[in-house]
Amino acid sequence: MKAIEKTLADLPNTNADALYERAYALRMGDGVRVNLRAAHRLFMLAALKGKRAAFYQLGLMNMRGEGRPVNRLHAAMWLKLGVGRDEPRAARNLEMVASELTRAQVKEAFALAAEFPRAARSFKAAVLENEADALVALGEAFTKGTGVDVDPEMASEWYRRAVVLQHPRAQMLLGLAYLAGSGVKQNATEGMRLLGVAAAQGYADAEYELAEVLFKKMPTRAQAIGLFEAAANHGQVRAQFRLGQLCKAGEVGQSRSRGSPIHRDTALHLKMALAWFSKAAECGDVEAVFEQGQMYAQGLGTAQDFERAAECYQQAAAKGHAKAAFNLGFLFAHGQGVEQDEVRAYQWYRISELSGYTVAKSSALLYLKRLNEKQKELAEWRAESFMTQISLG
Repeated sequence: MKAIEKTLADLPNTNADALYERAYALRMGDGVRVNLRAAHRLFMLAALKGKRAAFYQLGLMNMRGEGRPVNRLHAAMWLKLGVGRDEPRAARNLEMVASELTRAQVKEAFALAAEFPRAARSFKAAVLENEADALVALGEAFTKGTGVDVDPEMASEWYRRAVVLQHPRAQMLLGLAYLAGSGVKQNATEGMRLLGVAAAQGYADAEYELAEVLFKKMPTRAQAIGLFEAAANHGQVRAQFRLGQLCKAGEVGQSRSRGSPIHRDTALHLKMALAWFSKAAECGDVEAVFEQGQMYAQGLGTAQDFERAAECYQQAAAKGHAKAAFNLGFLFAHGQGVEQDEVRAYQWYRISELSGYTVAKSSALLYLKRLNEKQKELAEWRAESFMTQISLG
């Protein structure tokens, strides 16, 4: 039995103080050889069992890079949790770490800290009741680092326990772990088997994930497309978006009749693409919203409609989509679907640049030169306010 399996098996009979003391000894080398990785894991388990002093230790380990790379975001998360009468040092260290983070990062760290109680509830249900949904939720917390630190090996062990209970999401997630070699030894055969078992139950996320793997090889592309369609019809948003991409590229839905002209506004595969993008966009998928805008702007699968395109770009830009902001700048620059406005053109080009779309820099500079000082100040203020709004969520 691996050490991690034994640790988890012993959890119901191990109290938080014992876990904390073992972790502290391993961290400090008190009577045992220093093992920072094991200490970190035991501190996390002690924290989940209710040992508040473990929060401070985890904050220090993340801050100093003990047993794992330095992670100031998670250091702030643990120190935030540790602030209180029982650990006054946490507040001082939190202030120091927070000074090295942006406002948005501090907000993210505090949001992660707010996820800890949920992880602790899942932990309790997983350990005491072996409850399948709790096992999966806990595994995902360790996979994503929400409320706890990322630990792929720990995640895979919780998934494995849920797989024994025939949980389809656990089957999918453990399958993906085997395919990627994340927390387990890479095993493509076992990964595909588990994905197939979950997909065969009609679990939409597994249908989508299996389709993505199968689509990479030409002999299994038809099977992949069938799985994309099944997942999309089950409401899986990424599958809907993927089908939109495939239809737009002509890989799905394109007429095979020769000699007949293809009209881009009425072609069946393009109308299908717009329909799938629209379905995904209704569920809030930002890439789908952007692609919906592209279809309206270019008249693909629909009559060209710059006003609808501008609406879509605005929605996507509000969620941080840099290219959508660039395209919105272009519409204002040329008066397509919106009233021509060089101030707003520069504003959106600048937002696009600040969002990381490097192509926008030259367009932003070009329109900046056309503005007077008052217009520049207004546009810069709008851009900075918009970026602050995005960063604060």
